[in-house]
Amino acid sequence: MLVAARGCGMAGYARHANFHSVVLIGLGYKVTQSDRVRDQMGLSPSINLHRFTIQDVGETSRAIEHGAALVAELLREADTARRQPAPLNALKLGLPCGGSDGWSGVTANPALGVASDLLVAHGGTAILSETPEIYGAEALLLARAQSPEIADKLNARLAWWQIRAFL
Repeated sequence: MLVAARGCGMAGYARHANFHSVVLIGLGYKVTQSDRVRDQMGLSPSINLHRFTIQDVGETSRAIEHGAALVAELLREADTARRQPAPLNALKLGLPCGGSDGWSGVTANPALGVASDLLVAHGGTAILSETPEIYGAEALLLARAQSPEIADKLNARLAWWQIRAFL
């Protein structure tokens, strides 16, 4: 999978169990040094993170060739990886907005709700990542919060969103 991400989003991919490797490409200028970006994201040396800059390899077309060759090599390594079982309570399901349309509330959202309920019933975690998507359903979610602390965090996030949305 090829993903373009910035900052903490890239760090999340780099730490994700289903990602074999991450390739970070920088321009090479002082403000975008890849080593500094890696360090700021708190990525450990154990993560299969590869970095280079366009300036290091000479120009954009060479950077594309270098990156393609590196990805081809990493794909060969990734092909040797084998899945390992994991308990359901170790799973976290992130539910971002997928670009809602007229049918998502009738099809995908209820299906993902059921899947989330099943996962949580077995000790896993489901995370709704877009506060505006839950606006109006706060009472339903608060009633299902696993603990008062989680309910407090949700209330704080909703208050934060309301201040910014209604300024």
